[in-house]
Amino acid sequence: MNFLFGALLIFILLLPGVLFRIGYLSDPNRKMFKSSFSEELPFSLVPTLLIQIPAYLFVNSFLWNVNENKFYLLFINSDKVLLNNVNSIEIFCFFAYTVIVNVAAVYMGAAARRFVLNRHLDFKYPILKIHNAWETYFEGFILDRPDTPGTSKQIVHKWLDILTDSRDGDIIYSGYLQDYVVTRDEKLDRLYLTAVRRRLFKNDPTGSNPGSDSLSSPENEDLNNINYDPPSAELETTATEIDKELNNRYYFMPGDYFMIPGAQIKNINITYFSEEVDTTV
Repeated sequence: MNFLFGALLIFILLLPGVLFRIGYLSDPNRKMFKSSFSEELPFSLVPTLLIQIPAYLFVNSFLWNVNENKFYLLFINSDKVLLNNVNSIEIFCFFAYTVIVNVAAVYMGAAARRFVLNRHLDFKYPILKIHNAWETYFEGFILDRPDTPGTSKQIVHKWLDILTDSRDGDIIYSGYLQDYVVTRDEKLDRLYLTAVRRRLFKNDPTGSNPGSDSLSSPENEDLNNINYDPPSAELETTATEIDKELNNRYYFMPGDYFMIPGAQIKNINITYFSEEVDTTV
């Protein structure tokens, strides 16, 4: 018999574990599962056993008397299987079993994902890790840690201050995070921002890190429009000076989206704007 037939049986037996991993790691709202079958195979052996063994016991006990000897002969590519013809009913039952088990594996993986995330078990046990480091911070999942105030579900916007290299010196780009791309080896490939403004880092009067400049925050840049009751000359002068400083130091980038290659990024400051509490990481 053809050696490839035995390999196909092995693939079919291991497939439920791989599909369980896909259901566990994939986020239907944003990201697609990126790992290959060979990369996920070692991590899928335990789910495969946990799915296949109970399924086999259930089928053999309540639905169909499984002929293990015939399956073993098929598995080892023995010519003796020709003496025990595999009929169409057995082929149909095996096909139906495979489809049902694989579909169930995907749903079981998705259910396990929800269970782990709802109880924040991925932060307690590294083996249950779901998100990579970039997702943890860019999506705000870091706020779901038991020892961190707030939750990722409260986040409305993510504001980034990004320090990058350029021929004119270090430049800080600030804007709302729209999207990002991470490679399979978990390296940041590129970022997409909206409502972007930039400034030269050398023009920062405080010489501080990008995110430490209070003028960088979009909620503080229009202070001259704040309604003071009653307005004082001192406060109006302060607001005017701040607005002038913003216009001198920042250049607002035209366009709808601004892309920054990950290779040019030195560091990133993230500010979460949520419905209740703003938390800076």
